[in-house]
Amino acid sequence: PRKVHAPSILEKNILQGNSDARNLSLAHAIATDNDLEIQTSSLKDPSDPLSEKIEYDGGAGNNLILENLQEIYWKNMQEKLGKSENDETIKMGLTEWFEVIQPIKEIKAKVVDLLPKKKITSMHTELESKIDIKILEQQIVDSETFDLNEFKKYLCLIIDTMAKICAPVRDDKINDLRQQLAACQIWTITRLLNDVNKLLKLMAIDMANFSIKAIRPYLQKQQVEYERKK
Repeated sequence: PRKVHAPSILEKNILQGNSDARNLSLAHAIATDNDLEIQTSSLKDPSDPLSEKIEYDGGAGNNLILENLQEIYWKNMQEKLGKSENDETIKMGLTEWFEVIQPIKEIKAKVVDLLPKKKITSMHTELESKIDIKILEQQIVDSETFDLNEFKKYLCLIIDTMAKICAPVRDDKINDLRQQLAACQIWTITRLLNDVNKLLKLMAIDMANFSIKAIRPYLQKQQVEYERKK
C-alpha cells in the first residue's frame, strides 16, 4: 500500500467526519488509488511491543521535534515518580499525582474522539461519569481518597473501552496493557501511560484507514458521474 505522510489531514477530514472530506484533491486521491492508506513505520524496538513509529504531517524535521519533546516529557515524569522499587525518592504527594492527571485527561479525550460521533453511546456516558477530572482532582487534594488503586481503576476503564473499539489486530497490545496495569507500581506508571498513548495513536490510524476504505466506493461512483458530465 502507498504510504500517506499526512495522517493529520485525513484524521481531521475523514475520521472526524468534517465536510472538508469532500475536498477535491483528497477525494480524488482516495478514489483513484486503491492502495492509499496511512501506515506506521516498520521500524520497531524489538523489546517494546508498542514501539511502532508513526509518520506525522509536517515533515521529518517536525516529526523529530515532536518525538524529542515527548521523550523529554515522559523522562521528566519518570524522574518524578521514581525509576525502580528501591528508589527512595518516591513520594506521591499533590504535585506528583497532579503530574499524572494531565496525561489521563488527554488520554480520555483521545478515547472519546475515537468513539461514534453521530450518537451518544454507553461508552460515552461511562467515561464521562466515571472519569470526571474535577472529582479526580478533588480526590487528590483530599489525598487520603486517592492512591495507586484509584489510579488503576481509572486506567482499567480506559483500557476496557479501548478494547471494545480497537481493531482485532491490536488485541495483543491491549493484553499487554492489561498485564502492565495488573502489575503496575508507582515507578511503572510512566511506562503504562506512555504505552496507552502509543496504542491510541495506532488506533486513530486504524480508524482513519477504515474510513478511507468505507468512503472509497462512494467517491469512485461520484468521480465516474463527474467524468460523464464533463
